[in-house]
Amino acid sequence: MYINIKPGYVRNRTESAMVGKEVAKLVTNLKVVNYVLLSSFDPFKILAAKNENPALVVGTFYKTQMWDDSKANDMKSEFENLPGMQACVQKAPNGTEFINFLFRNGALLKSTNGSFVVMNYKHLQQREVRREQHFPDF
Repeated sequence: MYINIKPGYVRNRTESAMVGKEVAKLVTNLKVVNYVLLSSFDPFKILAAKNENPALVVGTFYKTQMWDDSKANDMKSEFENLPGMQACVQKAPNGTEFINFLFRNGALLKSTNGSFVVMNYKHLQQREVRREQHFPDF
């Protein structure tokens, strides 16, 4: 079962923590932890769910709007409050390069103990962001 936690944006971190925690409790109480993938555009919800029950499999959405310079800069200031992201945010470039940086190095997934990324892969074809930049052949 795939569950996308809404709303998919940060209104405030207290709400995000509460929603993520309550979703994790519900999934745990229903005894469906082994059958659920949790995701959200809001990494604070994912982090709260994972903290509530470390056995949950969680992931992060990347949406096309994240590659807008002003939205990317807003997210950069918000993401600084995620575990282990302070140094990343300080070293990373601004704007869309920040999102490219997160996407390439997996820092956002690492900060939420996430296991997967969900996104519209057509985005990579529509922009100057190309497959080779994110998924190099090894």
